[in-house]
Amino acid sequence: MTRPSAWHNHLKLAKKPLNAATVREIEWLRDVLTKFSYFVDSRQFDLYRTILSKDCEFTNAAMKTTVKGRDTVIKFMKGQAKLQKTIPASSKHHQSNMIARVDRGGRTAVATCYLQASSILKPEFGGQLVLWGGWYTFNFIKQRGNWLVSGVLVNRRFEIKIPDVAIRGPGELPPEVGF
Repeated sequence: MTRPSAWHNHLKLAKKPLNAATVREIEWLRDVLTKFSYFVDSRQFDLYRTILSKDCEFTNAAMKTTVKGRDTVIKFMKGQAKLQKTIPASSKHHQSNMIARVDRGGRTAVATCYLQASSILKPEFGGQLVLWGGWYTFNFIKQRGNWLVSGVLVNRRFEIKIPDVAIRGPGELPPEVGF
């Protein structure tokens, strides 16, 4: 028997009917997912804490790593950030094509989405640009009227390393563009 892939799970969730009453909740979940990436990329771990449940679990399948508990998840993410340059845009996580469903009681939810990320590593860790992608699967719990991330599964499907990275300022075009 073949083990179901992340793509299989994505399609399985997409086939579930969408109740019109949950559309507002799904947009709220989308906002939490955006904050999930933004707070990590901008290293705002105090804000990151506000969207994680106390017993949150984070699994990175490619690293074969699972960490449990909000404080442990934050410590893990801070450790990953230390590998990257501390310049703006050194780490960016992008999510798209989110499919989410809220349970009938409105207390839990699940979402899956495509993931593409880029990180510029410090010279002592290779100094290259790393592009990678795959899927996120998130579990949520509603506590005190707010959606919190209670579980994250990162399924990394590809990775590309680019050794020569030029850092440019905002709006600056590379010379080969010819403007």
